[in-house]
Amino acid sequence: EADLDKVTPELVGAKANTYVLTKTLAESIVAEQGQDLPLVIVRPSGVSASWKEPFP
Repeated sequence: EADLDKVTPELVGAKANTYVLTKTLAESIVAEQGQDLPLVIVRPSGVSASWKEPFP
C-alpha cells in the first residue's frame, strides 16, 4: 500500500482524486467512441462513500 501511495499523485495528476480521474477518462472514451450512438452522460449531484463495501 505504501508503494501505491507513492505513485497515486503522479497518476492522478491535477485531478482531485481517483473518482474524478476515472470519471473524466470514462467520459472522454464515451465522447470519442460513441459519436454515432445516442448517449447521455449523467453526473449525479452528490457522491458519497460506501457504507460497507468495498470498505468503510
